[in-house]
Amino acid sequence: MRDYKSVFFLVLIMTGVTLIVGGAAILILYETAMTQERVRLADTARSQAVLVDAVVAHELALGESMAGAQSNAVRQIALAHIADGASTPAGAFNLARRDDDAIVFLVRAGQPIDAEPLRVPFEAPAVEPMRRALLGEHGLVENIDYFGERTIAAHEPVSVAEMGIVATLDLAELRAPFIKAALAVLALALVIIALGTTLFVQISTPMIEHLRASERRFRDLFDSMSSGVAVLSAVGEADDFVFTDLNPAGERIDQVERGKLVGRPISDVFPGAEASGLLEVLRRVWRTGTPEPVPARFYEDERIRGWRESFVYRLPGGEVVELFDDVSERMATEEQLRQAQKMEVVGQLTGGVAHDFNNLLAIILGNLQLLHERLGDDAVLREFVVDALWSAERGAELTHRLLAFARRQPLNPVVTDVNVLIRDLSELVERTLASSRGPENAIVVERRLDPGLWRATVDHSQLESALMNLIVNARDAMPGGGTLTLDTRNVVAAVEGDASPDGKKGPGEYVVVGIRDTGVGIASANIERIFEPFFTTKRPGEGSGLGLSMVYGFAKQSGGHVEVESEYGAGTTVRLYLPRADEAPGAAVPTAEAAATPSPVALHAPAIDGPAPPAGIG
Repeated sequence: MRDYKSVFFLVLIMTGVTLIVGGAAILILYETAMTQERVRLADTARSQAVLVDAVVAHELALGESMAGAQSNAVRQIALAHIADGASTPAGAFNLARRDDDAIVFLVRAGQPIDAEPLRVPFEAPAVEPMRRALLGEHGLVENIDYFGERTIAAHEPVSVAEMGIVATLDLAELRAPFIKAALAVLALALVIIALGTTLFVQISTPMIEHLRASERRFRDLFDSMSSGVAVLSAVGEADDFVFTDLNPAGERIDQVERGKLVGRPISDVFPGAEASGLLEVLRRVWRTGTPEPVPARFYEDERIRGWRESFVYRLPGGEVVELFDDVSERMATEEQLRQAQKMEVVGQLTGGVAHDFNNLLAIILGNLQLLHERLGDDAVLREFVVDALWSAERGAELTHRLLAFARRQPLNPVVTDVNVLIRDLSELVERTLASSRGPENAIVVERRLDPGLWRATVDHSQLESALMNLIVNARDAMPGGGTLTLDTRNVVAAVEGDASPDGKKGPGEYVVVGIRDTGVGIASANIERIFEPFFTTKRPGEGSGLGLSMVYGFAKQSGGHVEVESEYGAGTTVRLYLPRADEAPGAAVPTAEAAATPSPVALHAPAIDGPAPPAGIG
């Protein structure tokens, strides 16, 4: 359809041009011929008037009366014109006189010499040129109706004979050759246009199809690219850039429709382009023409945020193209990998040091015990030895936690009913939370235990120790009181690395224990370091920084995982993922404090963020 329209408009334009040029040429020729005919017609009327005057004057000189002179002159003029049908070289010739209120035509084209003269009323519109001649006027009247024909009429008075002469030229006869010429030119032009159009179409169609195929291939490639492609035109001296095109991948990455973006400045659509350094790169590439890669940079505005990686180059026409990708997921994965590698290295180092230090402590404790048995009754020395023993045992406890973080501590995993374990801890938990607290800073404990909870394969005593560590941390994060929630549920992780910040937990079935507080939360800057040994945000003397490290090592060594979700001012949630026991879970009896939850549920990774000062960790 587009091809037919193009050919139609091409023929239409060529026809119009031909008609304009040909019509102008024929009109110029026609006007030239008309000018010549006007001059000849006026000369004819004038010469005939002079001739009649001369004949009348000659007859009067021979002694004829005025009537006889007029009659003789008319007869001679009529005889002179009879051979040509009373016509002049330029057209028809008419000679008339006035008779009161009538015009009597003495000589007229087609009127026999002896015929009765034609009488026409003096005021008749059809004889206007003759009426003017009889009134003594001379001149030329164009496009006038004279005896029913459109003519050019030249009128002249015959003063001596008191008559009038009119010489006429039929416009239809004058125009006929020009009309024939115009039709011939038009026909010839149409033939030439048809041949030219056919030849043009035959020659241009393959080239046009080739260009269209190239354009389609480019558009298909442009639209199917997985990377975003933005085409921009410089404004002025690259003060800004205006979008001229954007592919579907770019729409998806930038979360904007192409129609709402084309024609708008980049600084208007992406106000963070200047701060992220993209505008400066676009200006540099536009000025130098040298392509330039843009390493991953963080972009953020009121609408979108994330990591972008780009490659910018300039087209021969001056437009600048940006190829870009959203690498937020890759950056997050790389960061998780770095954290996992760091924790692995720290764990190896910590485990080696703790193992060697534990051997030294065993020797110190053994010798101190032997010394204590041999001191006798010296109370002062015995007190010194007791203090040394207490300190050595405290060191042994620290090495125990370090070994737990390094996953080198010996475990005794057994099939455990986690709900029963949490209920058994209730008295200890309440006593721990109530220590050094008044009624105004009380902490409310809520339990939401899944009655259909699977059994877990885990070291019973180590799980108790890990839960108490987390509960103490939750207590310290709520100095003004709050709510501590202990919940359990069944979870199925269907994808490798699902919900795992370090990407090392595989698919499987897990028993999840959650400890959620309503405390001050954890700053996002500290989330990545909370499991590092000796890292703590508590004041000096309030924590060793090994509590969460021990929990992390215990969970990993048990084949599970630890997950932390926190937001400043909204509290913290820590979830322990423990592997499900191989045996089928026994039916649990619901209690009044157990709240039923769906079992199992799909596992999803939480979003951890928070730009706030740190809460108590350690």
